[in-house]
Amino acid sequence: MLCDFNVFIKAFRASLLLVIFSAMIAFGEEGGSGETIVAEGDGFSLTQKEIDRYQSAFASDKIPTDKKVLLAAIFRYELLSREYFNKQKEMGVEPTPEASRTIEIKVLAAKKYIQGVLDDYVLPDDVIESYYRSFPDKFRVGNTPGAVAALLPLDDALKKEIKFIIVEKKKDTIVEKRVQDLVSKSNIKIINEYQ
Repeated sequence: MLCDFNVFIKAFRASLLLVIFSAMIAFGEEGGSGETIVAEGDGFSLTQKEIDRYQSAFASDKIPTDKKVLLAAIFRYELLSREYFNKQKEMGVEPTPEASRTIEIKVLAAKKYIQGVLDDYVLPDDVIESYYRSFPDKFRVGNTPGAVAALLPLDDALKKEIKFIIVEKKKDTIVEKRVQDLVSKSNIKIINEYQ
């Protein structure tokens, strides 16, 4: 279920580690249920108990045990899943109650949000046409030796296919940019040392 998690960690590691290293570490602030709040941002907090749940959920996926890498991955899933649920709410879809959002639901929501970002990514027609002309061998019709091969027509279906190819190659950069935007608008602060 989390097979592409390592790709996300690599792309997110550099950006969020900067946030973590620059954040001020202070002493104990307790949540309403006595749980230690490790970090907070605009509209959310992350407790030690939630971090422990993530760590248990990721145990079978050979996630690095480095605390800062794990915390960066957790922030990534928290931010992306919250954005997904916010978008659902804006569309009139009743959100999953906060109490019933398991780690698996959050990870799935984050992946759905990322897929939506990639699907909505706008590529200008000239970029698509440039790719089409730069790689004519990929779009040739027929394989007759000695004959002049024709190119497939650059219709809407082929444009969609080319967009998919380009977006897949740029996926990490596109997602990283979106995550950076979410990190900057969330004002994340580390409150307690992660255990």
